[in-house]
Order: sequence, then structure tokens, then C-alpha cells
Amino acid sequence: MRHDARRWNEARRGIADVAPALVELVRESEPVGSVVGHWGTGEIAAHISHVIRYDGDSLHGIPLPPAELRPAAVATVTDSELAADPERNPVVLAERIEKQLADLLVHMESPALETVTWLGGVSLPASAVMCHLLEELLVHGFDLANAAGRSWRIAPAHAALAIVGAAAPIITAAGPTAFVNRRHTSGFRARFDIRLRGEDRFLVVFDDGMTIRVGPDADDGQPVDAHASADPAAMLLLMLGRVKPGPLVARGKVVVWGRRPWRVARMIAATTPP
Repeated sequence: MRHDARRWNEARRGIADVAPALVELVRESEPVGSVVGHWGTGEIAAHISHVIRYDGDSLHGIPLPPAELRPAAVATVTDSELAADPERNPVVLAERIEKQLADLLVHMESPALETVTWLGGVSLPASAVMCHLLEELLVHGFDLANAAGRSWRIAPAHAALAIVGAAAPIITAAGPTAFVNRRHTSGFRARFDIRLRGEDRFLVVFDDGMTIRVGPDADDGQPVDAHASADPAAMLLLMLGRVKPGPLVARGKVVVWGRRPWRVARMIAATTPP
């Protein structure tokens, strides 16, 4: 995939929009354990600062720590970073994040390189890295707000950028088996048309692995097993394992139809959230 100047600019504006509310959430967060796995609010806030540094380094051409681009391997690296950074004071972390984001937005009006080297040594368009940073701010803002019992709105356009602008190129770069559960994908062949309401559309193809096709490749004229119309924010949180599909379907946030709509359940089981 190539660098997309439109998505770069939209993601950059999205980060600027989200940053003040995220910094406030971090600053006012109370210590809560096991919010996401074994991470508490302090670990989430520290991790956000690490992601900003990593994505910023990548955009500047600075090598990232070696790690295979698979969820388990990335988790090991992120936990190592947290172990090496004991800071958990929410005020200190909020100030750190605020400064990091301000510096990045000032120095990254346009990318220094259109193709950059990211985690695992994979090549990504610069726009995908900017969209990835937006994705991380959105989902971890949700995590912190959820822990505090506060609301956290994810704009549909921001969610679509996170999915189509970040998740799709990252999954493509990592390879078809990186973000799947092999027990559920072995012998599984299926095609799913996913429509983000008011935003983008993409095709998920399983063939002993998973690929995501965006843009003109999303409609190749071949039959699909099921279609899904989804609220973009709901789809983002579902893809990242923050919400369950049942309540989303019950509330109309996700609607599924087609020749074999029941196969969507296996698609969800076959996908490993990053």
C-alpha cells in the first residue's frame, strides 16, 4: 500500500482533536488494576507514551526494537518497555503525553519519508503509522474512560481511519497468518464484505490465513459469504477485543446478512486482536 496524503492529514487532525481529552483522562485517572489484561491505568498511560515515541521514531527513520509483528511478540516488547519505565504518576504521564503529541504534530506536518520501517522490520506507508497512532489514542482512551466510568466518544471518521488506514495495511504487511488463530483458520475459506457506515468499505478474505482488501480491491465481483454494516466505532472496538459481538448486534450497531451469515462467528473466532 502507498502513502495516502489525505489519510495522513485526516489522522493528524484526528490526533489533534483527541489529544486534549486523552490528556485530561490520563491526568485525572485513579489507580485501577487489570483494566486490559494485567495492565492497570498506570500501565496504559505509560504505554501510550511509548507508542507515541515508537511511531514518532519510525516516522523519523529511527530503528525500532526488534520484534516479530505478531500479537504475542509485540506484547513481550511492550511489557519490557513498561518494566523499564517505572513512572505511573498520572500527572507526570499526562504532561509527558501532552508534550510528545504537541512535538509530533509540530514536526510532522508532512512525512519525512513516505515509506517507513516499523515493528518487525515491515515496511509501511507513513500514513499507516499516523493512523496507527490515532488508533492507539482512541482505544486506550476508551480503556481509561471505561475504568473511570466515563464516556468516550470515538468519531466515525476517526474509527474508519484506524481500521482502514492502520489495521488493514499493518495486517497486510505482517502477512496472512500474523493476526489469526491457526486453530480456527486451518482449512477455513470465506469472504466477508464489511461496510463502515458513512465511511469506508473493505473485504476480509480467509484462505488458511487472513487478508484485508481496501479500495478498488474491496469489490472484485466475487461472491461473499456475508455482508456486515457496522457503526465504525463499534467495529473498531470489536476488532480490538474491547466489546462482544452479541450486544452490538442486539443494538443494531452491527447488522449481518448474506448467503452464510453464520460464518461471521468463525471469522471473529479466527481473528487474534493485536
